[in-house]
Amino acid sequence: SFFASCECVRRGVDPLTTNLVVADESRTDKTICLAVTPALKALGIGYITSFIADTCRDSGQTSLASKAELAGKTAIFVLSLPLLISVLNIAVGLIE
Repeated sequence: SFFASCECVRRGVDPLTTNLVVADESRTDKTICLAVTPALKALGIGYITSFIADTCRDSGQTSLASKAELAGKTAIFVLSLPLLISVLNIAVGLIE
């Protein structure tokens, strides 16, 4: 995601609100994804988590569905930690 964020800055767009995938078609016949912005990662985690939880519920595994949802929420939280740390640093700077 660092490389995708740098590409956003190079293009003059906000990496926190822009969905960008950096890919390289020259490596194989199929496109290889090299980097994805954090917002797009969180969106993907959310969709995959929802799909997995719904599949578990359809199979009658409600406990497993709850665990999948918790894992997805945890992954999104961990992904957003750098942003939260930056916001806290700005808030502390304003207070001082």
